[in-house]
Amino acid sequence: MLELCALFDALLSSSSRLVVEWTATAAAAAAAAVVVVVVVVVVVVVVEVVVIVVVVIVLSYYNGRRVVVEAVVVVVVVVVVVVVLIAFIAMIELAALETEERDPI
Repeated sequence: MLELCALFDALLSSSSRLVVEWTATAAAAAAAAVVVVVVVVVVVVVVEVVVIVVVVIVLSYYNGRRVVVEAVVVVVVVVVVVVVLIAFIAMIELAALETEERDPI
């Protein structure tokens, strides 16, 4: 009977250790996903700002102010749409990670 209790205790402690390790791994994966999303958003915004500057310079060289203002508005709208799409994808990925945390396969 004592051997059975010792075996049960060993199984319980090893399973709890596995749960702690798995939880730490899931938390690290979620943190890594957040960092990746932030880096992607920053890179996209920087690229879009460079595009805005280039478009404004080129259009101001060839055309008048009205075209420049329209170009800036269009590029700003594109930046907003891209950032919203990236945020939406990030929310989906984080929700998938949370679902995986609660219900591992």
